Amino acid sequence: MAAASLLHACHFSTPGATGNEQPRNFDEAAGSAGVAPPGTESSPSTDADPAQSPGTEPAQPPGAGTAQQPASESSPVISGGVLLPNGLLPDGGYSHPSAPDRYYDNTVHELIPSTGYGRIWPYIGGYTMSNMGTWSYRIGICDDAGRIICDPAYNDVSFIVNGGHKLYAFTKNEVNRNGGRYEDTYPTTIAAVDGSWAETYERALWAETSSYEYSPPLSNYYGDSRCYQWRDAVSYDYITARRGGLWGVVDWDGSVLLPFEYIEPVCFYEGLASVLSDNGATYSFIDITGRTRLGPFEAPPRPVDEWDFTGAGMAITNKIAFHEGYAKFYRNGKFGIIDRTGRIAVPAVYDFITCMNGGMAMFVTYGNAVNQQSLQERFGIVNSTGAVIVAPTDYNYGYYHIPEYVDGHVVIREINNPAGDMIAFDGSKTPYEANTLYLSENGNDYVFRNSDVTFPLEDFYIDCLENDLVVVYDRTGSTWQIYDYSGNPVSSENPGRLDHWYYNGRNVEYLFINVSPPGVWEWPPPLKIYSLDGSALFEGVYYTIKPIDDRFMVRGKTSAGLIGKDGNFIIEVDVTAYGAD
Repeated sequence: MAAASLLHACHFSTPGATGNEQPRNFDEAAGSAGVAPPGTESSPSTDADPAQSPGTEPAQPPGAGTAQQPASESSPVISGGVLLPNGLLPDGGYSHPSAPDRYYDNTVHELIPSTGYGRIWPYIGGYTMSNMGTWSYRIGICDDAGRIICDPAYNDVSFIVNGGHKLYAFTKNEVNRNGGRYEDTYPTTIAAVDGSWAETYERALWAETSSYEYSPPLSNYYGDSRCYQWRDAVSYDYITARRGGLWGVVDWDGSVLLPFEYIEPVCFYEGLASVLSDNGATYSFIDITGRTRLGPFEAPPRPVDEWDFTGAGMAITNKIAFHEGYAKFYRNGKFGIIDRTGRIAVPAVYDFITCMNGGMAMFVTYGNAVNQQSLQERFGIVNSTGAVIVAPTDYNYGYYHIPEYVDGHVVIREINNPAGDMIAFDGSKTPYEANTLYLSENGNDYVFRNSDVTFPLEDFYIDCLENDLVVVYDRTGSTWQIYDYSGNPVSSENPGRLDHWYYNGRNVEYLFINVSPPGVWEWPPPLKIYSLDGSALFEGVYYTIKPIDDRFMVRGKTSAGLIGKDGNFIIEVDVTAYGAD
Protein backbone atom coordinates (compact mmCIF):
# COMPACT_ATOMS: atom_id res chain seq x y z
CA MET A 1 0.00 0.00 0.00
CA ALA A 2 1.79 3.12 -1.13
CA ALA A 3 1.63 6.03 1.29
CA ALA A 4 0.49 8.36 -1.47
CA SER A 5 -2.34 6.08 -2.54
CA LEU A 6 -3.04 4.25 0.63
CA LEU A 7 -5.95 4.22 7.35
CA HIS A 8 -7.24 6.54 14.61
CA ALA A 9 -10.88 5.49 14.46
CA CYS A 10 -13.09 2.52 13.55
CA HIS A 11 -16.39 3.52 12.05
CA PHE A 12 -19.38 1.22 12.25
CA SER A 13 -22.74 1.48 10.59
CA THR A 14 -25.74 -0.78 10.95
CA PRO A 15 -27.77 -0.92 7.76
CA GLY A 16 -31.55 -0.80 7.87
CA ALA A 17 -33.28 -4.13 7.60
CA THR A 18 -34.30 -5.07 4.09
CA GLY A 19 -36.32 -7.95 2.70
CA ASN A 20 -39.22 -8.94 0.51
CA GLU A 21 -42.77 -8.29 1.57
CA GLN A 22 -44.30 -11.60 2.65
CA PRO A 23 -47.89 -12.65 1.73
CA ARG A 24 -50.46 -12.59 4.52
CA ASN A 25 -51.45 -16.24 4.09
CA PHE A 26 -50.88 -19.25 1.91
CA ASP A 27 -53.92 -18.68 -0.28
CA GLU A 28 -52.81 -15.14 -1.03
CA ALA A 29 -49.32 -16.42 -1.78
CA ALA A 30 -50.61 -19.07 -4.13
CA GLY A 31 -52.92 -16.64 -5.81
CA SER A 32 -50.14 -14.16 -6.35
CA ALA A 33 -48.17 -16.89 -8.10
CA GLY A 34 -51.15 -18.01 -10.21
CA VAL A 35 -51.03 -21.52 -8.73
CA ALA A 36 -53.58 -23.31 -6.57
CA PRO A 37 -52.43 -24.67 -3.27
CA PRO A 38 -51.37 -28.31 -3.55
CA GLY A 39 -54.06 -30.87 -2.75
CA THR A 40 -56.90 -28.59 -3.89
CA GLU A 41 -58.84 -28.39 -7.14
CA SER A 42 -59.78 -25.27 -9.03
CA SER A 43 -63.53 -24.57 -8.75
CA PRO A 44 -65.62 -22.69 -11.33
CA SER A 45 -65.46 -18.98 -10.90
CA THR A 46 -68.50 -17.42 -9.31
CA ASP A 47 -67.84 -14.46 -11.53
CA ALA A 48 -68.48 -16.42 -14.78
CA ASP A 49 -70.36 -14.68 -17.54
CA PRO A 50 -74.11 -15.29 -16.80
CA ALA A 51 -74.73 -15.50 -20.51
CA GLN A 52 -72.52 -18.49 -20.85
CA SER A 53 -74.69 -21.57 -21.38
CA PRO A 54 -74.29 -24.52 -19.04
CA GLY A 55 -72.24 -27.33 -20.50
CA THR A 56 -70.39 -25.10 -22.88
CA GLU A 57 -66.74 -24.52 -22.54
CA PRO A 58 -65.88 -21.19 -20.94
CA ALA A 59 -63.92 -18.70 -22.92
CA GLN A 60 -60.20 -19.19 -22.61
CA PRO A 61 -58.19 -16.47 -20.99
CA PRO A 62 -55.58 -14.68 -23.07
CA GLY A 63 -52.56 -16.86 -23.67
CA ALA A 64 -54.34 -20.12 -22.84
CA GLY A 65 -53.37 -23.09 -24.94
CA THR A 66 -49.85 -21.86 -25.35
CA ALA A 67 -46.82 -23.34 -23.64
CA GLN A 68 -46.32 -21.99 -20.09
CA GLN A 69 -43.26 -19.79 -19.81
CA PRO A 70 -40.82 -20.67 -17.04
CA ALA A 71 -40.80 -18.23 -14.12
CA SER A 72 -37.85 -15.89 -13.95
CA GLU A 73 -35.32 -16.43 -11.17
CA SER A 74 -36.89 -13.61 -9.16
CA SER A 75 -40.52 -14.63 -9.73
CA PRO A 76 -42.39 -16.21 -6.81
CA VAL A 77 -42.96 -19.94 -7.19
CA ILE A 78 -44.26 -22.76 -5.03
CA SER A 79 -42.04 -25.77 -4.60
CA GLY A 80 -43.12 -28.70 -2.45
CA GLY A 81 -45.92 -26.63 -0.97
CA VAL A 82 -43.58 -23.85 0.11
CA LEU A 83 -43.73 -20.35 -1.37
CA LEU A 84 -40.32 -19.12 -2.56
CA PRO A 85 -40.80 -15.35 -3.07
CA ASN A 86 -37.56 -14.97 -5.02
CA GLY A 87 -37.80 -18.03 -7.19
CA LEU A 88 -36.28 -21.49 -7.03
CA LEU A 89 -33.33 -22.13 -4.78
CA PRO A 90 -30.00 -22.91 -6.45
CA ASP A 91 -29.01 -26.54 -6.85
CA GLY A 92 -27.84 -28.21 -3.69
CA GLY A 93 -28.91 -27.28 -0.18
CA TYR A 94 -27.79 -26.56 3.32
CA SER A 95 -26.11 -29.52 4.95
CA HIS A 96 -26.57 -29.58 8.68
CA PRO A 97 -23.44 -30.45 10.66
CA SER A 98 -23.56 -33.88 12.25
CA ALA A 99 -24.87 -33.84 15.80
CA PRO A 100 -21.87 -33.95 18.17
CA ASP A 101 -21.40 -36.88 20.51
CA ARG A 102 -22.47 -36.28 24.10
CA TYR A 103 -20.80 -37.07 27.38
CA TYR A 104 -24.20 -37.26 29.07
CA ASP A 105 -27.41 -38.57 27.49
CA ASN A 106 -29.64 -35.84 28.87
CA THR A 107 -29.44 -32.07 28.44
CA VAL A 108 -27.06 -30.45 30.94
CA HIS A 109 -27.30 -26.77 31.91
CA GLU A 110 -24.49 -26.61 34.48
CA LEU A 111 -20.92 -27.86 34.35
CA ILE A 112 -20.82 -31.12 36.30
CA PRO A 113 -17.33 -31.58 37.81
CA SER A 114 -15.57 -34.81 36.86
CA THR A 115 -11.99 -36.07 36.76
CA GLY A 116 -12.69 -38.01 33.57
CA TYR A 117 -13.03 -35.20 31.01
CA GLY A 118 -9.43 -34.40 30.25
CA ARG A 119 -9.17 -30.83 28.96
CA ILE A 120 -12.51 -29.02 28.62
CA TRP A 121 -13.24 -26.25 26.13
CA PRO A 122 -15.98 -23.66 25.70
CA TYR A 123 -17.72 -23.36 22.35
CA ILE A 124 -20.35 -21.05 20.86
CA GLY A 125 -23.62 -22.95 20.52
CA GLY A 126 -25.84 -20.04 19.49
CA TYR A 127 -26.89 -16.61 20.61
CA THR A 128 -29.74 -14.94 22.43
CA MET A 129 -31.54 -11.97 20.90
CA SER A 130 -33.40 -9.75 23.35
CA ASN A 131 -36.46 -7.57 22.80
CA MET A 132 -34.13 -4.58 23.13
CA GLY A 133 -32.32 -5.67 19.97
CA THR A 134 -29.11 -6.76 21.72
CA TRP A 135 -27.64 -10.23 21.61
CA SER A 136 -25.26 -12.36 23.62
CA TYR A 137 -23.49 -15.67 23.17
CA ARG A 138 -24.74 -19.05 24.25
CA ILE A 139 -21.67 -20.91 25.48
CA GLY A 140 -21.45 -24.66 25.86
CA ILE A 141 -18.61 -26.90 27.05
CA CYS A 142 -17.02 -29.86 25.26
CA ASP A 143 -13.99 -32.09 25.67
CA ASP A 144 -10.94 -32.40 23.41
CA ALA A 145 -12.83 -34.72 21.08
CA GLY A 146 -15.76 -32.31 20.71
CA ARG A 147 -18.15 -34.29 22.92
CA ILE A 148 -20.74 -32.06 24.62
CA ILE A 149 -20.27 -31.90 28.39
CA CYS A 150 -22.61 -28.97 29.03
CA ASP A 151 -25.17 -27.61 26.58
CA PRO A 152 -25.08 -23.89 25.65
CA ALA A 153 -26.28 -22.40 28.95
CA TYR A 154 -23.70 -19.67 29.68
CA ASN A 155 -23.51 -16.20 28.15
CA ASP A 156 -19.79 -15.50 28.45
CA VAL A 157 -16.50 -17.15 29.31
CA SER A 158 -13.12 -15.81 30.40
CA PHE A 159 -9.85 -17.68 30.34
CA ILE A 160 -7.95 -16.84 33.53
CA VAL A 161 -4.16 -17.06 33.61
CA ASN A 162 -2.41 -16.11 36.84
CA GLY A 163 1.13 -17.32 37.28
CA GLY A 164 0.99 -21.06 36.73
CA HIS A 165 -2.76 -21.19 37.26
CA LYS A 166 -5.28 -21.57 34.42
CA LEU A 167 -9.02 -21.51 35.02
CA TYR A 168 -12.29 -20.76 33.27
CA ALA A 169 -14.95 -18.33 34.45
CA PHE A 170 -18.36 -19.13 32.92
CA THR A 171 -20.95 -16.39 33.41
CA LYS A 172 -24.72 -16.28 33.01
CA ASN A 173 -26.67 -13.06 32.46
CA GLU A 174 -29.82 -13.18 34.55
CA VAL A 175 -32.46 -10.70 35.70
CA ASN A 176 -33.86 -11.10 39.20
CA ARG A 177 -36.64 -9.22 40.94
CA ASN A 178 -35.44 -7.38 44.02
CA GLY A 179 -38.42 -5.90 45.82
CA GLY A 180 -40.17 -3.56 43.44
CA ARG A 181 -37.48 -3.50 40.77
CA TYR A 182 -35.51 -5.83 38.56
CA GLU A 183 -31.73 -6.09 38.67
CA ASP A 184 -29.12 -7.71 36.48
CA THR A 185 -27.14 -10.52 38.08
CA TYR A 186 -24.12 -12.41 36.77
CA PRO A 187 -23.69 -15.78 38.49
CA THR A 188 -20.19 -17.02 37.69
CA THR A 189 -18.82 -20.56 37.71
CA ILE A 190 -15.06 -20.82 38.28
CA ALA A 191 -13.74 -24.14 36.95
CA ALA A 192 -10.48 -25.98 36.45
CA VAL A 193 -9.46 -26.40 32.81
CA ASP A 194 -9.84 -30.17 33.19
CA GLY A 195 -13.31 -29.80 34.72
CA SER A 196 -12.24 -31.63 37.88
CA TRP A 197 -13.78 -28.93 40.09
CA ALA A 198 -16.24 -26.09 39.63
CA GLU A 199 -17.79 -23.63 42.07
CA THR A 200 -20.56 -21.11 41.35
CA TYR A 201 -20.75 -17.68 42.98
CA GLU A 202 -23.01 -14.66 42.71
CA ARG A 203 -20.02 -12.72 41.41
CA ALA A 204 -16.30 -13.40 41.12
CA LEU A 205 -13.31 -11.12 40.45
CA TRP A 206 -9.76 -12.23 39.74
CA ALA A 207 -8.35 -9.04 38.20
CA GLU A 208 -9.20 -5.40 37.79
CA THR A 209 -11.65 -4.77 34.98
CA SER A 210 -10.20 -1.25 34.72
CA SER A 211 -7.23 0.58 36.22
CA TYR A 212 -9.19 3.85 36.53
CA GLU A 213 -9.26 5.40 39.99
CA TYR A 214 -12.36 7.39 40.88
CA SER A 215 -12.56 10.50 43.04
CA PRO A 216 -15.35 11.00 45.57
CA PRO A 217 -18.29 12.96 44.11
CA LEU A 218 -17.65 16.69 44.01
CA SER A 219 -21.22 17.33 45.15
CA ASN A 220 -24.52 15.55 45.41
CA TYR A 221 -24.91 16.10 41.69
CA TYR A 222 -25.35 12.89 39.71
CA GLY A 223 -22.17 11.76 37.96
CA ASP A 224 -19.72 14.20 39.56
CA SER A 225 -16.94 11.66 40.26
CA ARG A 226 -13.77 12.08 38.19
CA CYS A 227 -11.60 9.18 37.01
CA TYR A 228 -7.86 8.97 36.35
CA GLN A 229 -5.53 6.30 34.98
CA TRP A 230 -2.01 6.15 36.36
CA ARG A 231 -1.01 2.50 35.95
CA ASP A 232 -1.96 -0.70 34.18
CA ALA A 233 -4.69 -2.97 35.51
CA VAL A 234 -3.44 -5.72 37.84
CA SER A 235 -4.38 -9.33 38.55
CA TYR A 236 -5.21 -10.15 42.14
CA ASP A 237 -3.28 -12.55 44.35
CA TYR A 238 -6.45 -14.63 44.82
CA ILE A 239 -10.05 -14.75 43.61
CA THR A 240 -12.58 -12.69 45.53
CA ALA A 241 -16.14 -14.03 45.26
CA ARG A 242 -19.61 -13.29 46.65
CA ARG A 243 -22.14 -15.65 48.20
CA GLY A 244 -25.26 -14.72 50.12
CA GLY A 245 -24.57 -11.06 49.38
CA LEU A 246 -21.18 -11.09 51.15
CA TRP A 247 -17.64 -11.42 49.81
CA GLY A 248 -14.85 -13.86 50.63
CA VAL A 249 -11.54 -15.04 49.18
CA VAL A 250 -10.97 -18.24 47.18
CA ASP A 251 -7.68 -19.85 46.20
CA TRP A 252 -6.88 -20.95 42.65
CA ASP A 253 -7.84 -24.55 43.46
CA GLY A 254 -11.30 -23.51 44.67
CA SER A 255 -10.59 -23.75 48.38
CA VAL A 256 -11.99 -20.98 50.60
CA LEU A 257 -9.25 -18.87 52.21
CA LEU A 258 -11.44 -16.25 53.90
CA PRO A 259 -15.14 -16.75 54.68
CA PHE A 260 -17.95 -14.89 52.92
CA GLU A 261 -18.47 -12.16 55.49
CA TYR A 262 -17.21 -8.91 53.95
CA ILE A 263 -19.48 -6.22 52.49
CA GLU A 264 -17.19 -5.35 49.55
CA PRO A 265 -14.75 -7.28 47.32
CA VAL A 266 -11.59 -8.38 49.14
CA CYS A 267 -8.91 -7.69 46.53
CA PHE A 268 -5.48 -8.94 47.59
CA TYR A 269 -2.46 -7.39 45.90
CA GLU A 270 1.09 -7.40 47.24
CA GLY A 271 -0.13 -9.58 50.12
CA LEU A 272 -2.68 -7.17 51.64
CA ALA A 273 -6.30 -6.21 51.02
CA SER A 274 -8.48 -3.42 52.37
CA VAL A 275 -11.82 -4.29 54.02
CA LEU A 276 -14.62 -2.07 55.28
CA SER A 277 -15.96 -2.09 58.81
CA ASP A 278 -19.52 -3.36 59.26
CA ASN A 279 -20.93 0.16 59.27
CA GLY A 280 -18.77 1.23 56.31
CA ALA A 281 -17.25 4.16 58.21
CA THR A 282 -13.65 2.88 58.25
CA TYR A 283 -11.40 0.42 56.45
CA SER A 284 -8.34 -1.61 57.47
CA PHE A 285 -5.71 -3.69 55.69
CA ILE A 286 -5.68 -7.43 56.36
CA ASP A 287 -3.43 -10.33 55.36
CA ILE A 288 -4.63 -13.64 53.92
CA THR A 289 -5.19 -15.07 57.41
CA GLY A 290 -7.73 -12.29 58.07
CA ARG A 291 -5.49 -10.57 60.62
CA THR A 292 -5.59 -6.76 60.64
CA ARG A 293 -2.18 -5.34 59.76
CA LEU A 294 -2.91 -1.60 59.34
CA GLY A 295 -5.75 0.72 60.27
CA PRO A 296 -8.48 1.55 60.78
CA PHE A 297 -8.59 4.58 58.47
CA GLU A 298 -11.46 6.86 57.65
CA ALA A 299 -13.38 5.59 54.62
CA PRO A 300 -13.70 8.09 51.75
CA PRO A 301 -17.12 8.85 50.23
CA ARG A 302 -18.20 6.37 47.60
CA PRO A 303 -17.58 7.45 43.98
CA VAL A 304 -20.61 7.77 41.74
CA ASP A 305 -20.97 5.64 38.63
CA GLU A 306 -22.78 7.75 36.07
CA TRP A 307 -24.17 4.60 34.42
CA ASP A 308 -25.61 3.14 37.63
CA PHE A 309 -29.13 4.49 37.72
CA THR A 310 -29.87 2.94 41.12
CA GLY A 311 -27.93 5.76 42.80
CA ALA A 312 -25.75 3.28 44.70
CA GLY A 313 -22.11 4.31 45.04
CA MET A 314 -19.20 2.31 43.68
CA ALA A 315 -17.04 -0.01 45.77
CA ILE A 316 -14.16 1.59 47.69
CA THR A 317 -11.87 -1.22 48.74
CA ASN A 318 -10.97 -2.48 45.25
CA LYS A 319 -9.15 0.82 44.58
CA ILE A 320 -7.53 1.21 48.01
CA ALA A 321 -4.71 -1.25 47.50
CA PHE A 322 -0.96 -1.37 47.86
CA HIS A 323 1.08 -0.80 44.73
CA GLU A 324 4.88 -0.72 44.91
CA GLY A 325 4.56 -0.83 48.70
CA TYR A 326 2.37 2.27 49.01
CA ALA A 327 -1.38 2.85 49.37
CA LYS A 328 -3.60 5.92 49.60
CA PHE A 329 -5.44 6.89 52.78
CA TYR A 330 -8.16 9.41 53.57
CA ARG A 331 -8.43 11.85 56.46
CA ASN A 332 -10.67 14.87 57.05
CA GLY A 333 -11.74 15.12 53.42
CA LYS A 334 -8.24 14.86 51.92
CA PHE A 335 -6.02 12.08 50.51
CA GLY A 336 -2.44 11.08 51.28
CA ILE A 337 -0.20 7.99 50.96
CA ILE A 338 1.19 5.51 53.50
CA ASP A 339 3.78 2.74 53.24
CA ARG A 340 3.41 -0.86 54.44
CA THR A 341 4.41 0.06 57.98
CA GLY A 342 1.68 2.69 58.19
CA ARG A 343 4.17 5.56 58.00
CA ILE A 344 2.78 8.62 56.20
CA ALA A 345 4.82 9.12 53.04
CA VAL A 346 2.61 11.87 51.60
CA PRO A 347 0.41 13.88 53.99
CA ALA A 348 -3.36 13.93 53.47
CA VAL A 349 -3.64 17.42 51.97
CA TYR A 350 -4.92 16.71 48.42
CA ASP A 351 -8.45 16.62 46.99
CA PHE A 352 -7.49 13.36 45.29
CA ILE A 353 -4.38 11.28 44.70
CA THR A 354 -3.58 8.22 42.62
CA CYS A 355 -1.55 5.19 43.62
CA MET A 356 2.24 5.25 43.34
CA ASN A 357 3.81 4.16 40.08
CA GLY A 358 7.55 4.36 39.60
CA GLY A 359 7.71 6.05 43.01
CA MET A 360 5.48 8.91 41.80
CA ALA A 361 1.79 9.72 42.23
CA MET A 362 -0.45 12.31 40.59
CA PHE A 363 -2.50 14.54 42.88
CA VAL A 364 -5.46 16.72 41.91
CA THR A 365 -6.89 19.97 43.24
CA TYR A 366 -10.39 21.10 42.34
CA GLY A 367 -10.39 24.73 43.52
CA ASN A 368 -13.79 25.60 44.95
CA ALA A 369 -15.69 23.28 42.62
CA VAL A 370 -19.20 22.26 43.60
CA ASN A 371 -20.02 20.48 40.33
CA GLN A 372 -18.56 19.70 36.90
CA GLN A 373 -19.33 23.17 35.57
CA SER A 374 -17.33 24.99 38.25
CA LEU A 375 -14.45 22.51 38.17
CA GLN A 376 -10.96 24.04 38.22
CA GLU A 377 -8.94 20.84 37.78
CA ARG A 378 -5.20 21.22 38.38
CA PHE A 379 -2.61 18.43 38.51
CA GLY A 380 0.67 17.94 40.33
CA ILE A 381 3.18 15.16 40.93
CA VAL A 382 4.59 14.03 44.28
CA ASN A 383 7.22 11.33 44.82
CA SER A 384 7.47 8.73 47.57
CA THR A 385 9.64 11.04 49.71
CA GLY A 386 6.76 13.51 49.85
CA ALA A 387 8.52 16.01 47.58
CA VAL A 388 6.30 17.87 45.10
CA ILE A 389 8.15 17.64 41.78
CA VAL A 390 5.39 19.21 39.66
CA ALA A 391 3.21 21.92 41.22
CA PRO A 392 -0.41 22.46 40.08
CA THR A 393 0.57 25.90 38.76
CA ASP A 394 3.49 24.68 36.63
CA TYR A 395 1.35 23.95 33.57
CA ASN A 396 -1.75 25.49 32.05
CA TYR A 397 -3.92 22.44 31.42
CA GLY A 398 -5.91 24.30 28.83
CA TYR A 399 -2.85 23.75 26.60
CA TYR A 400 -1.41 20.54 28.08
CA HIS A 401 -2.71 17.02 28.50
CA ILE A 402 -3.24 15.47 31.93
CA PRO A 403 0.09 14.01 33.14
CA GLU A 404 0.83 10.43 32.07
CA TYR A 405 3.14 7.78 33.47
CA VAL A 406 5.32 6.43 30.64
CA ASP A 407 8.20 3.98 31.12
CA GLY A 408 9.44 5.24 34.49
CA HIS A 409 8.82 8.94 33.87
CA VAL A 410 5.99 11.44 34.06
CA VAL A 411 5.13 12.89 30.66
CA ILE A 412 3.21 16.15 30.21
CA ARG A 413 2.47 16.79 26.52
CA GLU A 414 1.15 19.75 24.67
CA ILE A 415 -2.30 19.32 23.13
CA ASN A 416 -2.15 18.52 19.38
CA ASN A 417 1.63 18.23 19.56
CA PRO A 418 3.88 15.24 20.30
CA ALA A 419 6.33 17.53 22.18
CA GLY A 420 6.36 18.07 25.92
CA ASP A 421 8.33 17.44 29.10
CA MET A 422 9.57 14.18 30.60
CA ILE A 423 9.98 14.40 34.37
CA ALA A 424 12.08 12.05 36.49
CA PHE A 425 11.68 10.98 40.13
CA ASP A 426 13.92 13.83 41.31
CA GLY A 427 11.95 16.42 39.34
CA SER A 428 14.51 16.90 36.56
CA LYS A 429 13.04 17.60 33.13
CA THR A 430 14.10 16.60 29.62
CA PRO A 431 12.35 17.26 26.31
CA TYR A 432 9.89 14.59 25.25
CA GLU A 433 8.62 13.70 21.82
CA ALA A 434 6.09 10.93 21.41
CA ASN A 435 7.41 7.87 19.63
CA THR A 436 4.35 7.77 17.45
CA LEU A 437 2.65 9.37 14.52
CA TYR A 438 0.86 12.65 15.01
CA LEU A 439 -1.34 15.14 13.22
CA SER A 440 0.56 17.60 11.04
CA GLU A 441 0.52 21.33 11.78
CA ASN A 442 -1.94 21.94 8.97
CA GLY A 443 -4.22 19.25 10.43
CA ASN A 444 -4.59 17.52 7.08
CA ASP A 445 -2.14 14.60 7.38
CA TYR A 446 -0.92 11.93 9.74
CA VAL A 447 2.89 12.20 9.95
CA PHE A 448 5.34 9.60 11.23
CA ARG A 449 8.04 11.03 13.49
CA ASN A 450 11.49 11.33 11.86
CA SER A 451 10.01 10.24 8.54
CA ASP A 452 8.66 11.78 5.38
CA VAL A 453 5.85 9.21 5.26
CA THR A 454 2.45 10.88 5.49
CA PHE A 455 -1.15 9.72 5.11
CA PRO A 456 -3.78 12.28 4.07
CA LEU A 457 -6.70 12.37 6.50
CA GLU A 458 -9.15 12.61 3.65
CA ASP A 459 -8.06 9.19 2.37
CA PHE A 460 -7.01 7.11 5.39
CA TYR A 461 -7.75 5.98 8.93
CA ILE A 462 -5.01 4.98 11.41
CA ASP A 463 -5.37 2.76 14.48
CA CYS A 464 -2.46 2.74 16.95
CA LEU A 465 -1.62 -0.62 18.51
CA GLU A 466 0.19 -0.97 21.83
CA ASN A 467 3.33 -2.63 20.50
CA ASP A 468 4.72 0.32 18.48
CA LEU A 469 2.68 -0.56 15.41
CA VAL A 470 -0.17 1.07 13.53
CA VAL A 471 -2.74 -0.24 11.11
CA VAL A 472 -3.37 1.97 8.08
CA TYR A 473 -6.52 1.44 6.01
CA ASP A 474 -8.15 3.52 3.33
CA ARG A 475 -11.52 5.13 3.81
CA THR A 476 -13.14 2.95 1.17
CA GLY A 477 -12.42 -0.09 3.36
CA SER A 478 -10.75 -1.95 0.54
CA THR A 479 -7.17 -2.45 1.84
CA TRP A 480 -5.14 -2.34 5.06
CA GLN A 481 -1.49 -2.64 6.03
CA ILE A 482 0.64 -2.60 9.21
CA TYR A 483 3.42 -0.03 9.71
CA ASP A 484 5.91 0.66 12.50
CA TYR A 485 6.29 4.09 14.08
CA SER A 486 8.99 5.02 11.59
CA GLY A 487 6.58 4.54 8.70
CA ASN A 488 8.06 1.25 7.51
CA PRO A 489 5.57 -1.39 6.32
CA VAL A 490 5.82 -4.59 8.37
CA SER A 491 3.07 -6.55 6.64
CA SER A 492 1.80 -7.05 3.16
CA GLU A 493 -1.22 -5.19 1.85
CA ASN A 494 -4.47 -7.11 2.42
CA PRO A 495 -8.13 -6.65 1.50
CA GLY A 496 -10.66 -5.42 4.06
CA ARG A 497 -10.52 -2.99 6.97
CA LEU A 498 -9.59 -3.25 10.65
CA ASP A 499 -12.50 -4.04 12.95
CA HIS A 500 -10.80 -4.67 16.30
CA TRP A 501 -7.83 -6.45 17.82
CA TYR A 502 -7.03 -8.96 20.58
CA TYR A 503 -4.69 -8.18 23.47
CA ASN A 504 -2.45 -10.68 25.20
CA GLY A 505 -1.09 -8.71 28.12
CA ARG A 506 -0.16 -5.28 26.74
CA ASN A 507 0.57 -6.55 23.27
CA VAL A 508 -1.75 -7.03 20.36
CA GLU A 509 -1.66 -10.62 19.18
CA TYR A 510 -4.34 -10.84 16.49
CA LEU A 511 -6.15 -8.46 14.15
CA PHE A 512 -9.78 -8.98 13.17
CA ILE A 513 -10.45 -7.73 9.66
CA ASN A 514 -13.87 -6.83 8.30
CA VAL A 515 -13.98 -8.40 4.85
CA SER A 516 -17.37 -7.13 3.71
CA PRO A 517 -17.16 -5.48 0.27
CA PRO A 518 -16.17 -1.79 0.15
CA GLY A 519 -19.17 0.42 0.78
CA VAL A 520 -21.15 -2.42 2.37
CA TRP A 521 -21.71 -2.32 6.14
CA GLU A 522 -22.94 -5.41 7.94
CA TRP A 523 -23.55 -5.91 11.63
CA PRO A 524 -22.06 -8.03 12.93
CA PRO A 525 -19.45 -7.88 10.16
CA PRO A 526 -17.84 -10.91 8.51
CA LEU A 527 -14.35 -11.28 9.98
CA LYS A 528 -11.05 -12.95 9.21
CA ILE A 529 -8.28 -13.19 11.79
CA TYR A 530 -4.70 -12.19 10.97
CA SER A 531 -1.36 -12.25 12.76
CA LEU A 532 0.81 -9.12 12.89
CA ASP A 533 2.88 -10.22 9.91
CA GLY A 534 -0.23 -9.85 7.76
CA SER A 535 -0.88 -13.56 7.29
CA ALA A 536 -4.33 -15.06 7.86
CA LEU A 537 -4.43 -17.61 10.68
CA PHE A 538 -7.05 -19.59 8.79
CA GLU A 539 -9.21 -19.01 5.77
CA GLY A 540 -12.66 -19.17 7.35
CA VAL A 541 -14.85 -16.06 7.62
CA TYR A 542 -16.98 -15.75 10.78
CA TYR A 543 -19.22 -13.20 12.47
CA THR A 544 -17.67 -13.93 15.86
CA ILE A 545 -14.10 -15.04 16.55
CA LYS A 546 -13.06 -15.25 20.20
CA PRO A 547 -9.59 -16.63 21.10
CA ILE A 548 -9.59 -19.00 24.04
CA ASP A 549 -6.12 -20.27 24.93
CA ASP A 550 -4.80 -21.69 21.63
CA ARG A 551 -8.22 -22.25 20.05
CA PHE A 552 -11.04 -20.04 18.77
CA MET A 553 -14.74 -19.93 19.48
CA VAL A 554 -16.54 -18.95 16.26
CA ARG A 555 -19.98 -18.20 14.87
CA GLY A 556 -20.78 -18.23 11.17
CA LYS A 557 -24.04 -17.72 9.28
CA THR A 558 -25.46 -21.16 9.90
CA SER A 559 -23.11 -22.93 12.29
CA ALA A 560 -20.89 -22.20 15.28
CA GLY A 561 -18.52 -24.01 17.59
CA LEU A 562 -14.80 -24.25 18.36
CA ILE A 563 -11.94 -24.49 15.87
CA GLY A 564 -8.19 -25.00 16.12
CA LYS A 565 -5.46 -22.86 14.59
CA ASP A 566 -5.68 -25.02 11.49
CA GLY A 567 -9.21 -23.74 10.95
CA ASN A 568 -10.82 -27.15 11.41
CA PHE A 569 -13.82 -27.57 13.68
CA ILE A 570 -13.34 -29.45 16.95
CA ILE A 571 -17.07 -29.13 17.51
CA GLU A 572 -19.60 -27.68 15.05
CA VAL A 573 -23.28 -27.14 15.78
CA ASP A 574 -26.23 -25.44 14.11
CA VAL A 575 -26.56 -21.84 15.25
CA THR A 576 -29.63 -21.62 17.45
CA ALA A 577 -31.26 -18.21 17.88
CA TYR A 578 -32.97 -18.51 21.24
CA GLY A 579 -36.22 -16.64 21.94
CA ALA A 580 -36.44 -13.02 23.00
CA ASP A 581 -36.21 -12.27 26.70
